[in-house]
This record gives sequence, structure tokens and C-alpha cells, in this order.
Amino acid sequence: MKKTFLIFSTLFLATFAVAQNGFDSANKSSNSVEKATIDWSHTYNLTAEQTKAAFKIQENKYQNLLKIESLKTSDLKKYVAKRLSTFTVAENDLMVLLDDNQLKTFKQQQVEKSRKYDSFVSKMKKQGLNEAEMNQKMVDLEF
Repeated sequence: MKKTFLIFSTLFLATFAVAQNGFDSANKSSNSVEKATIDWSHTYNLTAEQTKAAFKIQENKYQNLLKIESLKTSDLKKYVAKRLSTFTVAENDLMVLLDDNQLKTFKQQQVEKSRKYDSFVSKMKKQGLNEAEMNQKMVDLEF
């Protein structure tokens, strides 16, 4: 209970600090940052300090996603590549924060993500989708 309180207090303070610094993103992005941070915190049993750092990582990830949003309509292939890269950078940054036990969970999750991604791509290829159609389907996926 105490740990949960600390996590939510940390998220509140971090959100307040971000607002004070003039970070002006859509409510959706802000909610996504908080939701993603809470998800990581629960999945990897993060400490309060790790949760603070995870919030910053998620914040950067969603800022980068906002920056590339225009590519979704102008250059979908580039958008998908940059989107995947953004998620990879965030995961690598998270990995640095984790202790040995948390890292085991992280690696298990990565193996599962890889399987899901490979299965998804294989299924799309079997359906005979071309590269543009595959990119369209990959737009909203989080692997």
C-alpha cells in the first residue's frame, strides 16, 4: 500500500512538474505517459526512483511520437520505422534502470513481443499483403 502511494505520489509530482515547465501536449499523450509508466511500474515492480525515471522515458517517447505524427499521412513507411525505433529507444532506456530480477522479466517480455511480431508479420505475408498494406496495419501496433 505504501509503495503504491509512493508511485502515485511520484507520478502526480512528475505530472505537476511537467505542467510547470510548460510542456504542452494533448491530454491523450499525457494520459498515455501516465498509463504506460504505471504499466511498467507494475510489470517490473519499479521502485519510486525507477518510476520517476520511467516517467521521463515515457514522456520522451510520447513527445517523439507527436513529432513524427505528420509522417503518418505523408510517408507511412518512414512513420512506421521511426515509430518502432522510438519504442526500441524507450525500451533500451528502461532496461538500463532495471536490476537483475527486473531484467529477467523484461527479457521474457521481449521474447514474447518478438514472437507476437513475427507471427503478425508472417500472417500478413500469408494474406498476400504488400509492403504498403503491411505498414498500414502496423501503424497502431505496440510491440
